[in-house]
Parts: sequence; C-alpha cells; structure tokens
Amino acid sequence: MKLYLLILVFAGLTAFCVNGQIITIAQNLNKPWSVATDGTDVYWVEGELADGAVKKNSINGGVITTLASGLAEPRAIGVDAAFVYWIERNGGSNGTLNKISKNGGAVILLADSLLNAQNFLALNDKNIYWGDGQPGGGGVINRIYKDDPAGTIITLVSGLINMTTAIAADNDFVYFYDVQNNIKTVPAMGGAVTIIGNGEVSSLYMSGNNIFWTEYDNGIIKKMPKTGGAITTITSDANRPANLVVYNNYVYWIEFTNPGRVAKVPVTGGATTVIANEANTIGIATDSTNIYWAVSVYLNQGKIQKLGIATETELYESGCADNISIFPNPANNSFSLSFTATNTSIYKLAVYSSLGTLIYTETVEIIAGENVKEIELENVQSGIYFFQLKSENETLVKKLMIEK
Repeated sequence: MKLYLLILVFAGLTAFCVNGQIITIAQNLNKPWSVATDGTDVYWVEGELADGAVKKNSINGGVITTLASGLAEPRAIGVDAAFVYWIERNGGSNGTLNKISKNGGAVILLADSLLNAQNFLALNDKNIYWGDGQPGGGGVINRIYKDDPAGTIITLVSGLINMTTAIAADNDFVYFYDVQNNIKTVPAMGGAVTIIGNGEVSSLYMSGNNIFWTEYDNGIIKKMPKTGGAITTITSDANRPANLVVYNNYVYWIEFTNPGRVAKVPVTGGATTVIANEANTIGIATDSTNIYWAVSVYLNQGKIQKLGIATETELYESGCADNISIFPNPANNSFSLSFTATNTSIYKLAVYSSLGTLIYTETVEIIAGENVKEIELENVQSGIYFFQLKSENETLVKKLMIEK
C-alpha cells in the first residue's frame, strides 16, 4: 500500500497530543510532594518542617479533608485498604514512620529515630519498607509490620554505600537501587541479596512480571523481568524523568523540570505522548480511571491534577495536532497529510500501530513551503494508525483509519 503525505508544518509550533481534559481536584496547597490513590480518594503530603500535613480529597474533587497536620517535612506516602502511611524526614536526623486511618483519627507512630529516610516507601500486604542510614557504608533497607504495636524495625540489608533512592516491593521480594548502579533484590522477610540488573535509577515501579525505572540524568526509561534478564529501553525521549507508574500497557512519568512534563509511552516502546506541560510536577499515581499528579509550588499555589485514562482512539484524537488534515480518512490505498511550513528543518517521521508498535521510520527534510513525501508500507492491515512527525523542538501526531 502506498501512502502519499502532503506535509506542511508551522515551524516553532509545539503540538502535543492531549488525552482529554486536565481537571484540578485540589488547589491552594502548600507545596504537595507525594501522591497516592485507592480509586475513591486521592491522598498527598504537603508542607515543610513545621507546617506539613497529610490530606485527601475525592477523585472527583470537593472539600479537602486534613487527616494530620503540624508534621515535620512529610515526603513519601502510601495507602492500603484501611490506612495512610507516610515518612516525616524532620530535617533528616530524627525522622518518623507513621500511619493514620483513612477516615481520620489519631496518628500512630510506627518507627522513630530514622536517620536519613528518603522520599520513597513501599508496601505489601503485611509490611512497610524504606531506605535509611548514612553515606559511606551506613545505608540500610528496613521493614516493619504494619500492625506491630512495639514498632520493631527489622533491617533486611545493611552496609550500603549510600541510602537507596528507589524501592519497590511485592509479597515475595523487595527491589532497590544501591547507588552503585545496581538493582538488587532481597526476600521480603529477609535473606540473601541478589543483583538482578544495573542502571542509574531514580524511581522503581513493579507491574506484572516486570520492573520499570527512570534514569533521571540520562533521560531514559527502562524495564526488565523481576527475576533479572534482558534490560529493555522503553524510551530515551524523557527529560529528567522522576517518578513513574504503569497501567494498561503504558508507562506514565513526570519530569521534574521547569517547565515540566507529564508523559506516557507504551510499555513495549513507541511514540511518547505528552499529557501535560506544567512546571514543578512531582509525584504521580494511577488507578483504573485516572492518572494523578502534584504540582508543587510555595505560597499555597500547589495543586493536584487528574486526567482520564482513555482508549487509543481518544488518546490521539483529543486535542492532537488540530491544524493537520488527513484526507481521505478512513483511507484505503493512499491519503494526504497537510500542513504549512515556514522554515526548513529535519524531522523524523514514524508510523505506529494502535498498540504502539513502530512499523515505519524515516528522517526527512521539511523545507519552507509545501512538502510532498511518498511512503510505501507493506502488509498493513485495516485498523488505527498514528503518524508522528518529530523534530528537536516539536512533536506532531495524527490518527489515520485504514479500511480495506
């Protein structure tokens, strides 16, 4: 099948695909940090040394509920069926691990005297895990039973060169980064430590049988099997990616830059979709309906945002490259993609299936004025396809229906 593209591009225009409408569900917040959700409510920590708080709101917005206040530098947060858990750094020398009922009530101290607890914690059915300690060989991975009234801290791993900056857990194993470019695992109740991979990890996330992670300085997102094995680069198109989550065959991440981005890519790799361009994005969570992230600024200007998780058709059609026209659409053997160019530039043209599989790529020079490029694709079946036209400064995407 031959595809005839008439490509006309506005130089300098950034046209990103936006999936639906971004909705603010909480605002006027005091620098929110981490965010979590149970599918009914969204929970977050905010504030600094003396004015920290744990708060929640319905995923549909409404009146914000303060669960705990007067906290000392709350950072990491997690939630299960009954409780909200968080770490207070308290200047990094006398931190605490706490929990409170999701309905409010008294704050329950689980552990204190945390030396340098980081901004990550992990939960499984029975335990809470976190990294702690001091640089130079004093780093540890600790666990504590969620319901332990005595607050007994059990050290699973000790002697780390530095405190871990990323941790994840399931009911069988804990996975962590040791700041020596190693990804390691240890049995959830303790045992031998095993190196299963390597990378400069910023954040870890488990989904199915895989571990996903971001590499902040390298702008890369990768994955590998939880048991170790081949490491796959999902995208190298990120700009200082921080936290990430995985849902429904997509990886979502935030970029802690100014302006920052919230973006997604298929777990198998493919085109990056920018969901939001927003400064100071931090913390991300997902359920079966939405993704949520925090916008962290001072002076009570922080907010919690959400965006619906849509189907592939909704994803690329809503707000995506409105100035591009494809005709005819649906198409059979040929079609044209039209736009306008004012400057000459080098672009990468790619064609993806609805599953994010790359089926064609080519680097092209777009000159000022009209541009015509003929493309031949072999063995293309009926269905939904996406064109991505990308330069150093912009990304344009448009949906095409093929009917045979």
